Formats: sequence, C-alpha cells, structure tokens
Amino acid sequence: MAYTNAWNVTDPPGSTQAAQIDDHIRKLRLDIDERMDDLTEDWSAVQPVKLKDVLAGVKTDVRLVIPSSSFVANDTDNVAWGSDGILSTVTIRASIIGIPIGATITLAEIIMSASQGAGLEWYLKRRAFEANPAEATNIATVIHGAGTLVISTSEELDHVVADNDILYIEVEDPTGFNTVRVLAARITYDTPRVDA
Repeated sequence: MAYTNAWNVTDPPGSTQAAQIDDHIRKLRLDIDERMDDLTEDWSAVQPVKLKDVLAGVKTDVRLVIPSSSFVANDTDNVAWGSDGILSTVTIRASIIGIPIGATITLAEIIMSASQGAGLEWYLKRRAFEANPAEATNIATVIHGAGTLVISTSEELDHVVADNDILYIEVEDPTGFNTVRVLAARITYDTPRVDA
C-alpha cells in the first residue's frame, strides 16, 4: 500500500511552534502504524507482536524428493537398482532426511507400480530416536492398486516433525506375489515459523 506520508527525518523542523507538536506526534504515529502493518500481523491490536509469515520464514508446499537410489532392503538378492528405479520383491525402505523440526508434513507420494496390479502397501512411518524405541507408528498408510506406473498419494496429512522423529517410507507386498517398481518418493511440508 502507498503510505500517507513520505518518511521524513527532518520533520518537524526546529522552527515549528510547540503548540503544533501534537499534530506531528499524530503524523509520526500514522507513519509508524502504516509501515509496521507491512511487517507484522495487525501490530497495534495483536499482542505479542507477530511477524508476517513471509518475514518469519514460513513456506508452504515445500517438496523433498527422495530418489529410488535412497531405498534399501535387507535382502539385496531380490532388489535391482537402475535408471528405471528400484525393482524389488521384498520390503524396501527409504529414510527421510532434511525436513526441519517443527515442519508440518502435509502429503506423501510415491511414483510406483505393482507387477500384479494390486496388493502393495506403503507407509510413511515415524519412530522415536531412543535407545529402546516403541514400535514405529504410521503417519500415512496407502493401499496401492495400480499395475502401471502412477503417482500413489497419501491422504492429506498434518504431522508436525518432533525433535526426536526418525522418519522413513516403507513399501511392502503382503501377498508375496508382486514385484514393486519405485522411481521416487516425495514429501510435501510447510516450514515452521522462526519466531515461534
């Protein structure tokens, strides 16, 4: 927005009479109000003062791509990596590294296919960074039913990354009849405020 007055460090001039100082104080308050509203969320009404999202580091829909080369398996005899992704008949996993603490994961996706066209399941999982962690919990569970290469998408998510979260994707075939092909995975998240 255009400001009512240009910022002027020489106003009021020394020749201004004291009886007019109240007008200059009101003008200064207006100048400060207009400029602070560009930086904060309604700074004169909201306490404590909160920076606008753009200044507080908030970004939405940030995407982290996990290539097929990041997926691993316990049984490497049944896994093949190549330019067309990873092919596997056993459970494969990929760690998720680089999402900041406090970020909110909103979506998980995998580009994948199943040789039998159905029966695959994949998960976005969380395990605590502890010496004796509890079982991993599922943040997302997806039943994949496509034989052709498609983007398999989780439901909308709302998981806030904690400081002790170990995050990973797991793809498995409970039927034991599929060969899974994974090209890549992608996690979408919103970054946290730096002033929170």
